Amino acid sequence: KGTVAAEIFSMATLVELRLDNNPFAFWDMPDTVEKLTALQILSLDNSFLDVLSDNINLPSLVSVSIQNNKGINDNIPTFTSPTLIELK
Repeated sequence: KGTVAAEIFSMATLVELRLDNNPFAFWDMPDTVEKLTALQILSLDNSFLDVLSDNINLPSLVSVSIQNNKGINDNIPTFTSPTLIELK
């Protein structure tokens, strides 16, 4: 089971988060992800994700990539962002 340091989710000025190719089976993205208010790019490709929390509110998000994950393609989460232009 992969983990992500909790400190990452308190970095309010973080603009890009790429966690591709990590073994995140059974990992739950913490609610504190919504503290990443400047985040524009989120990439979780090839990370063995089964599911992500639904209705993730990231106001600056422009691009999300969750390709090639275990079961997430059957349950694509909702991202709340007025600037979101790419979800793949």
